[in-house]
This record gives sequence, C-alpha cells and structure tokens, in this order.
Amino acid sequence: MTLVARLKVTLSDVEPQVLRRFDVPLKIKLNRLHDVIQAAMGWTD
Repeated sequence: MTLVARLKVTLSDVEPQVLRRFDVPLKIKLNRLHDVIQAAMGWTD
C-alpha cells in the first residue's frame, strides 16, 4: 500500500481565489512535487 498526502495549494492575493487539491505519494521527491504543482495549476516552467 502506498501512503499519500492530500495537498491544498492556494494562491495569495488573487481574486477570485485560485486553489487546487491533489494527492501525492508521501515519498515524492521535491523536483517531482514541483512538476505536479505546475501541472495542477496549468503552468509551465
């Protein structure tokens, strides 16, 4: 069984409020988490 963390990312000082919730494995590496957050927000580097 893979343990997961449910994350919530909210942008500050933006109207209307922009937020995303997503699940990631607890053992995710920081560079991969960066990619996940960028994809969830619709961003590219």
